[in-house]
Order: sequence, then C-alpha cells, then structure tokens
Amino acid sequence: MDTVTTEVTSEILGFADTGDSRNKVLGDTLVSVTRNTVGDAEVQVNFLGDFGDLTTLYPDEWFSIKIDGYDLGVFQGIQSQYTTKNLNIASKDWSNIIRDGTLNITYTMGPEVDNLDTNPNEFINLKFTWESKTYFERPIYQEIIPTQIAGTNAGDVLNGTNGRNIIYGLLGSDTISAGEENDIVKGGLGDDWISGGSQSDALYGEQGNDSIFGDDGDDITYGDVGDDLLAGGAGSDFLYGGAGKDTLKGGAGNDKLYGNAGHDKLSGGLDNDDLFGNRGNDSLFGGAGRDVLDGGLGNDELSGGFGLDTFVFGKKQGDDVIRDFEADHDLVKLNGQTYTAVENADGDAVFELSGGGSVTLLGVALEDVKSDWFL
Repeated sequence: MDTVTTEVTSEILGFADTGDSRNKVLGDTLVSVTRNTVGDAEVQVNFLGDFGDLTTLYPDEWFSIKIDGYDLGVFQGIQSQYTTKNLNIASKDWSNIIRDGTLNITYTMGPEVDNLDTNPNEFINLKFTWESKTYFERPIYQEIIPTQIAGTNAGDVLNGTNGRNIIYGLLGSDTISAGEENDIVKGGLGDDWISGGSQSDALYGEQGNDSIFGDDGDDITYGDVGDDLLAGGAGSDFLYGGAGKDTLKGGAGNDKLYGNAGHDKLSGGLDNDDLFGNRGNDSLFGGAGRDVLDGGLGNDELSGGFGLDTFVFGKKQGDDVIRDFEADHDLVKLNGQTYTAVENADGDAVFELSGGGSVTLLGVALEDVKSDWFL
C-alpha cells in the first residue's frame, strides 16, 4: 500500500519514480500546497489494461483509491482500453477529511497487478487537482517493456541498452554486459562472461564454465552446469552454483551462497552472509561479519573469518573441519544432535555426532571445550 500525502502548509516538493523487480513503477509522492482555505478537489485516475475479475486467471489483479479512509472505489475487470475515472470531493466535505491539515491519498494494488506477458502496456496514472489547478500527476503503476537481445551460434559480444534488457547468449562463448537497469541474462551453451552492471539483475550462466559478475544491486546469479565463477559484488546477492566445481564470492552486502553439487569454494566477503555447501567436499569462508556456514553433505572445511559466526551441522553430513573456531564468540549448531568429544592424534577436539559424521576444531584442545559453544 502506498500513500500520497498533501500538507496545506508550503509549496510543491516534487516526486520521483523508480522501477521495481516485478516490472512496476511504484512509490510515494509528497505534495505540499499553500492554501488558507480548502476548495473543491478532484482525484483523477487514468488507466489502461485488463485488471481481471473473479472469473479470470488473475482474480487478484485490481487497484483501489482511498482518501483519509474514504473508499473511492475498487477498479477491476476493466478491458484493454484507455479509461478515466474522476473522484470528486466538494469543499463542504473537507472539514471531515482534513482535520490535521494533511490529506492522505492511498492507493492499494492486488498481488497480481503485474501481467507483463499478456498486456505489456498497462499503466495507472494518478492526478490531483485543487480548484482546477493540477498539483501533481504521476504514474503509480506502469509496465516497463524490456529490450530483447539475442546472440548467434558463435561467440558474441552483447551489450544491453540503458533500459531494461532480456539478453540471450545462445550458442558459443559470449561476452555479455547487461546495462544499467534491472536485467535478465541467459548465457546458453558455451563458456560465457556475464556482467550485470547497475541495479538488481537475474543472471543465468546455463551450460558451460561461466564467469558471472553481479556488480551493483541485489542480484540473483545461477551458474548451472559447469565449473563456474560467481561474484555478487555490491548489494545483497543470491548465488547458486549448480552442478560442477564452482567458486562463489559474495562481496559486499548480506549474501546467500549455495554451492549445490560438486566440490565448491564459497567466500562470503563483507557483511552478514549465509553459506551452504550442499553436496560435495566444499570449502566455506565467511569473511567479515556475522556469518552462518553449513557445509551440507560431504567432508567440508569451514572458516568463519572475522565476526561472530555460527557453524551448522545436520545428520549424516560427513566429517567436517572448522579451521578457525573463535572460542569467545563463535557457535556450533547441531540441530538437535548430541555429541561425544574425543581428541585426535594432533590434539584437536573432535565431536562425533549422534546423527553420523563428525566435527573437528583445529587448534582447540579437548580440555578447553565449553558446553555453551553449542546450540
């Protein structure tokens, strides 16, 4: 739910629109109006698009407008034609609406107002007029049509536009630079090099030994098949290695890294990261921040790095090693398992887990083990 707030105190402040990852332009507008008295006002809604109804596949595709609790209607089932609705407020009604000198115009949208494939030109425009003077007019919803770019069967160099892009590398080892908006890239077959650029991108290496760089923004990167390099860059990123021996680097931001199948190397980087080796003999390094490390199946090596880290172990996950356990702040989570503490030939504490597998703390003597390390 978004709110447009109007204060009867000062001049117009202006507004800005931004696109989100679901192809919509949404946001709040703050408008201030210099008035000593309140006259007639009009809220005009212009829109184009089929917003569905209860008999369609999109029963939650609707939007509504309210002014300080006064419901001015729900718009639904409108077919694909330009439509205007005027919502008038007479001056005699203002005393009940603006008690504190502030007018709140609220618009709410159903969860399915995002139908890019079937009607990419949908939009909703909101206009506020006070005694025939327009104080603001702006889109509160707008589908953004991306540019589609495709490569060939050879190794291509593909560059996105300044707007949103969907880029297909297809066959060959491609070099793809997505651009400066929220882009989607699919590398296809071949050993591809993919750069997301600014904003939040979805980058898929697909088949081949790919190198994928999220750069700025909160990115989603999938290596898929092959020995891939995934680097999130700035922002809170999601990195998924797929099949193969993958190297995942979170970078700055609160990242989530999943190695999946294969013997993978995961590095969280800065901030608070979650690292999951999944299957294979993996190496996990948390880096700076409060990290969570879970090697998954296989014999894994875990290093928390700087910060308060939590090492997680499930049943039958293999014989794992924690290389840098810090007794004053790190924790071990056993997910309900019990343990038997023993010492190996090098004098390191080893915990044999009731669910199968073991955990070795390198450099930690058995006599130094404390029960409050365990969750």
